Amino acid sequence: IALDAKTGKLLWEVQTVDTEKPYTITGAPRVVQDMVVIGNGGADMGVRGVVSFHGNLSPSDLQPKPIRARVLALHGHDDLLVPFDDVAPFTKEMDDAGADWQFHIYGGTKHAFMVPGSDVPEMGIAYSERAARRGWTTALDFLAEAFA
Repeated sequence: IALDAKTGKLLWEVQTVDTEKPYTITGAPRVVQDMVVIGNGGADMGVRGVVSFHGNLSPSDLQPKPIRARVLALHGHDDLLVPFDDVAPFTKEMDDAGADWQFHIYGGTKHAFMVPGSDVPEMGIAYSERAARRGWTTALDFLAEAFA
């Protein structure tokens, strides 16, 4: 949903998952210019693969559970919003959960590299056509394997 910041009135509402299937929205929505980006998940409910494009890598404070889905994280090395120091704790969390995971780092790449028009240099946000192309190729290969 989107609410008007001044009035609280509903501006729009979209159902993002099939309500007949066990999916959840596990990622906090992100606003990039005129787009809202969400993360649908459900690795504990039969999901076979999860892809994170420039996602939050901070370890969860939830009780650890095994991760059954394959995990692919695509990250910009120069991402100021998700610092490189968060990578090691993320990979440890994946190992501790027994996940089948991959982590791809794109050099010279900032946050929101997959989102055209997301150029906010003062926040460390920039679209990268090269990294976006590589990210999509990697994600498609990963999903083909996950659903083979």
